[in-house]
Amino acid sequence: MTMNRRQFGKSLAGASALVAAGPSLISLQGCTPGQAENEINTILQEAVGIIAVADPGVTWLAAFSKASALLKTDEENWIKGGAVQDVINVLTDLQGVCALISPLVPYAQLIAVLVAGINAVLALLLPNPPAPVAMAQMARNPNPWIGLAHVRSAKDSKEQWNNICKANPALAQAVLR
Repeated sequence: MTMNRRQFGKSLAGASALVAAGPSLISLQGCTPGQAENEINTILQEAVGIIAVADPGVTWLAAFSKASALLKTDEENWIKGGAVQDVINVLTDLQGVCALISPLVPYAQLIAVLVAGINAVLALLLPNPPAPVAMAQMARNPNPWIGLAHVRSAKDSKEQWNNICKANPALAQAVLR
C-alpha cells in the first residue's frame, strides 16, 4: 500500500505497534508527520557531516552522496503528498551503503549513530513488521552497524553526534548546528 503524507498521519494515530527489527530500534510511535520530517532532516544533516569528513577516494562515497540527495528529494515529494515508500526505499539504500563502510574509519561512531537514526525512522514509517522475505534478505546482508548506537529522537541523535565530534578534533567539520 502506498501512503501519502496525509494518509500516513491518519494511520499513525491508530497504530498500536511498530517494527521491532533489531536492538537499535527505538520506537518513535506517536510522532506526527512533522516530527518524522524532523527525524529525516537530522539524518540528512548527519549524511552531510559524513560526506564532509570522509576520504574523497573511498569507493562508497558516490553511492552515499547519491542516496543522501535522493532522500532529500523523496522527503520533499512526500511532504507534498507523495508516497512514503520512496522515503523508506532510499533510507534502506542509505543504510545498505553504510554497511560497506569500514569500522576502522575515524568517523565510525558517527556511522553507528546515523544507522541507529535510520533504523528509528524506518520503525516509524514502516506500516507492518518486515515480511519473511525482507528478514531473509537482512540475514544474507547483515549490517555491522546495527545495534552499535541507540537514539530516541533527532535531539538525542544530534547530541550523541556532536559529542563524538567534540571528542575528536578531526571530525570538527561534521558538527551539526
